[in-house]
Order: sequence, then C-alpha cells, then structure tokens
Amino acid sequence: LTLSNGNNRLPTGTLVNFIGNSTLDVGATSQAVTNITVGDNLTGTVNGSGGTLILNGNNFYLGGVNENVGQTLSASGLSTFIYNNPGYNVSVGPSSSSPGTGDGTVTLAATTLITAASFGAANRGHNDAWEQSAAYGTVYLGQVNTLNATTIQVVYSNTRTKDYGTVRFSNGLTGPSLKIRGTGGTDIDRADITIGYAGAGSAYNYGSGLLDLTTGVTSSMLDARVGTLTLGNLVSNNGGSGAAGT
Repeated sequence: LTLSNGNNRLPTGTLVNFIGNSTLDVGATSQAVTNITVGDNLTGTVNGSGGTLILNGNNFYLGGVNENVGQTLSASGLSTFIYNNPGYNVSVGPSSSSPGTGDGTVTLAATTLITAASFGAANRGHNDAWEQSAAYGTVYLGQVNTLNATTIQVVYSNTRTKDYGTVRFSNGLTGPSLKIRGTGGTDIDRADITIGYAGAGSAYNYGSGLLDLTTGVTSSMLDARVGTLTLGNLVSNNGGSGAAGT
C-alpha cells in the first residue's frame, strides 16, 4: 500500500495489521495510526523517504505468542518514526502469555522518537512450561534515536524461561546517536536501566541482555541521563541458571 497526496490518507484510528509479508509506504507524507501488528513468521515493512509514521494508540508489543514463531517489523526505509504515549509501553520479544519460544525483531527508522512509560527487549517474561526453550527480542536502532522511558529493560526474565535481548545500531551507520531520558524527556528526567535480569523460581531460568552501541558502526554517540543501572541481576531462589548484562 502506497500513500501520497497529503497527510493522514488513512483514518488516524487505523490499526495496521500485516497478515502477509507486505509493505506500507507512506511516501513523503505524515501518517498517524493507532498501532501496528505483524502475524507470526511474517515481516511487515514500513517505508517512506521524507515520510513520518506516528503511533498514537496504547502499548506497542511485537513478538510471537506461540512456540517457535517470530514477528519482524522493518522501518529502515522510513525517515521518521514517532511513538508518543507516555502512559504506555513498548516491548519487542516474546509475549508474556507465550507458552514457549516466540521472538520479535524491530528495525527502527532513520530518525526515531519514542516516549513511553517503559521500553524493552525480551522483557515481558514469557512463561515456558517446558523450562528449556529460548526466546529473543532484538531492536536495531537507526541513525538518530531519542528514547524517553522511565524504565528500560533489555531482558527481564521471569520463572521457567531463557530470554535473550539485544539493542544495537543497524550495521553500516556513521555517527549514529542514542539519547536516553526518563519519560518526561527533560535533562532532569532519569531512566532506570536493567540489562539482564533473571527472576527466582526455576533452575532453568536465565536472562542475557546486550546493549551494544559500537559493533558494526563508526563513531557512535550516547547521551544518557540514568537513575539506576543494573547489569546481570540473578534473583536466586531455586538455583536459576544465571543472568548476564553487557
């Protein structure tokens, strides 16, 4: 679907649901929608040179609910992506209701502004009854990224899970930047960041989080105001496997 000849050619209450491997091209327009969903084992693509996509709904969650499935959203061909919902959450990776491995991958636009209560990769704590499968959440940042969220979690793993989360820049960028603030977005607003958390309750529980702002890029920049930074926190009860944060 290609949009042209003015902004908001779709109703601003539209839910974009990718039920096949397909593309929404906003062109050079600005389009607001309530949310985006992607079907299991599918890739949704959003393009738009000079264009802007705005999510004005509630929580934005992307990741498979069922075992051994994934959901992928690519906005690398979009100029600007805006999520401005300070009372809601952004999460990429397995659903909290997932019975097993359900992965999520998002590639953000060249310029991205996210304002949310929380932001995370593999942080919804899916519950795996078999206590052995792994689930992944991956976010690829664009050229210019502003992340305003009071809570940032790269893997927050609950009982009976093995979760892996990564937030990094897309390969090949020169001078990419990431600015982090609390939800308010000012310099006095701090974000609490957790990278790699594994909760108590199972010997199989494991969480590994990675925030990588150097691999595959040149001269990256980070401007962050942080309240509490936690790396590799294992809450031991039944002898969880471990937690790693980098």
